[in-house]
Formats: sequence, structure tokens, C-alpha cells
Amino acid sequence: MRVFLDPGHGGDDPGACFKALKEKNLTLAIALRIRDQLASQKEVIIKLSRHTDETCSLSKRVKLAEGFKADLYVSIHINAGGGSGFESFRYLKTGKDTVELHQLFHRTMIETLQVTNRGLKRGDFYVLRQTSMAAVLTESLFIDHPSDYENLMKPSMIDRIVKAHVLAILSIKNKDVNKGSFVCGSFQSEALAQKRGRELIAADFQVRIKSISVKGAPFYRVMVNETGDTKAKLQLLGYDAFKVN
Repeated sequence: MRVFLDPGHGGDDPGACFKALKEKNLTLAIALRIRDQLASQKEVIIKLSRHTDETCSLSKRVKLAEGFKADLYVSIHINAGGGSGFESFRYLKTGKDTVELHQLFHRTMIETLQVTNRGLKRGDFYVLRQTSMAAVLTESLFIDHPSDYENLMKPSMIDRIVKAHVLAILSIKNKDVNKGSFVCGSFQSEALAQKRGRELIAADFQVRIKSISVKGAPFYRVMVNETGDTKAKLQLLGYDAFKVN
């Protein structure tokens, strides 16, 4: 499973700030530690949007994730503006697979964090709207809430936030470990593969584009995750598909 970690903000964009804390520093520290803790997982490949305190546009983050062919996009944030606890987001319009993934991810986070559960939410965030893979955005505690701020100052809470993300990512990997995928088109043009992918996402399938080489020539496979009756649904919509493990 290919996971794209996106520590929010950075460089000229500090994110939420309160007293001694800046969101951009917290999210980067958390993302780097998530990467390190998942390094021993051979079936999980990690890429970050940034490794230092650098400015990274939203469009660049999405482009990096798409180029990486990520299966899962995790946007890491710290909240602000009134409230306390943890909440997470998916895009406004997503398929059943992403909804179920979000539910599992959120539940695992809450079980580990043991903070106020502000719920699973939907939002029109750029990185959720523009990515073709399953994507979630996490908001771990409120930087400007007195008790949340005190917790964010404690290494033990940062440990828990890191652990919660790691376990949530592994829960997604383990959920899909015995599932295969269906190839629903193979194209020499990446643009055509992306077009097919958008059609399938609109039909509530979880899709990724996989680049392969055939006799030295690049091809782009449109991969649809298996969810029980996937093949029947594809056939009903007029798509030819075959299963691969």
C-alpha cells in the first residue's frame, strides 16, 4: 500500500499559532515520526509532501501524490478556532469504499487518542477534492484550547497522535490485505487512464492508476479495488474487467 503523508502548512504558511506552538512544526514532526514508525512495514511505502519547513502549494501536494500513485492520502493538521478533541474529514462526494475507509480510520484514531470525539465530517478541502485516491484529513486537538494546548506541549500526547495515525494506516492495510483489484482498462495515454478513473470514481468505485511497462513501453492501468460485487457492478455499467491479486 502506497501512503502519501501531507503535513499541513509549512514555510511561509505557519497554520494555526498559539503561544509557543505553530501548527506547521507540529504536523511536520508528527509526519516524520509516522514515516519512521512505518519504515519496518514492507507492504507500506511512504512519501511525504515535505521533509522540512518549506512552503508547498496545495496543487504541488496533490501533484506529488498523484505522481506517487498513492493508495491513501493523509493530510495531517492541528485544529483551532473553538472546540476541543479530534475530528477528521473526507470529501463531500465520495464512494462507499472511501466512506468505509474513513470510518475505520477515524475509529482507530479515537480509540488510541482517547480524547473528545468531534465526529467524522465532510469538507470541500482542496487536497480532498483534487486527489483521485482515497483521502482523509485529520485535525488532532485544538492548538488554542487551554487543555488541548497543554497536551500538545507534552511529548506523551505527540506520541499518541503519531501512534494513532500509524495504527489507523495499518488498519486500512490489514483490511485490504486479502482483497484483489480489477483492471478496468489499460492505456498508453495517462490522460485517458485518468479520464476512465474519474468516470469510475463518479460511479462510487475506489480507483488508482498503476504505471506498468510492456516490452519497454509505458502503460497505465486503471485499478478498481475489490469490494465483494465489484465485477458485477462494472459489468452492469458496461466495463470489461479482470481480477489481479
